[in-house]
Amino acid sequence: PAPDPRLHTGGRDRALDFFVNYLLYHEVDIRQRSALVKTLAPLGVDLWGDEKGWAPHRAPGVRHHGVCDFESGLGGVLSSSRICLNMSRVISDGVNMRSFEIPACGSFQLALYNETLAELFEEGREVAMFKTFEEARDKAAYYLKNDEARLRIADAGRARFLRDHTLARRFETVQNVLQQLGL
Repeated sequence: PAPDPRLHTGGRDRALDFFVNYLLYHEVDIRQRSALVKTLAPLGVDLWGDEKGWAPHRAPGVRHHGVCDFESGLGGVLSSSRICLNMSRVISDGVNMRSFEIPACGSFQLALYNETLAELFEEGREVAMFKTFEEARDKAAYYLKNDEARLRIADAGRARFLRDHTLARRFETVQNVLQQLGL
């Protein structure tokens, strides 16, 4: 399907660029997630999501549990997981909602490194981050064996979330910016 050029500034060429780039980002994400899951598979990986979307990521050691309902099931899955893997879109995004949902549930977050997340949570103290799949595997193995270190980071991440990243805090920030603009 052709993108609706009225939805994008810059005309038809800009809309097509956006559409093509989005598809490329999506393909990169799929390949990166698949490689990461396969790297972590020997440690045991539990996946939640639609069967079709996660089928390419299957490997020995990977268990698929189906769709996790956001409203009634996500918090339970996150809070009961020893390590919550967070891989935001590789090319286009800084952080995603999971960056906040994981610490909100008091869980340990192992996330793909990005500068924005490092500004929001202190790496090594409130979140663990990785830059390579091998680093993700090594950190996951370490934190699976070191409950105290893992729980300390999870607790610090939750405290940071409650202090700085709740919706109430975000609304305060928006309100302050609007006041500074005289609105």
